[in-house]
Amino acid sequence: MAACTLFAYAVELYLLDGSVDRARTIAFTVLVFCQKFHIYNCRSQWSSAFKRGIFSNKFLNLSVLFIFLSQIAIIYVPGLREIFRVTVLAPSDWLLIFAVAVQPLIWMEVVKAAVRKRGRENG
Repeated sequence: MAACTLFAYAVELYLLDGSVDRARTIAFTVLVFCQKFHIYNCRSQWSSAFKRGIFSNKFLNLSVLFIFLSQIAIIYVPGLREIFRVTVLAPSDWLLIFAVAVQPLIWMEVVKAAVRKRGRENG
């Protein structure tokens, strides 16, 4: 998650020539969303997050929705934006954020699949 956060920061700042404020906002949002996606991996050490059912835990989904709405408020509500020292993001920024933030979910699914396959081969 740290690598994803730093990657998004570097892409915005160095590849897209964005401002430090925009890169910081993107990094902060990537970190929040990485955690949000990763929580679905944490439901099981071995089975796929998708096999368990992404929408099967109502309270988890409500918590994730609350986190999402809180992050949106932090970015787009002027008073909160100043407190957190973030800037408004463009739609293209959200594409970068989601593409990077979903990586821990994807890679943990790959690791879980490899562990399950290895277990079947050994057992």
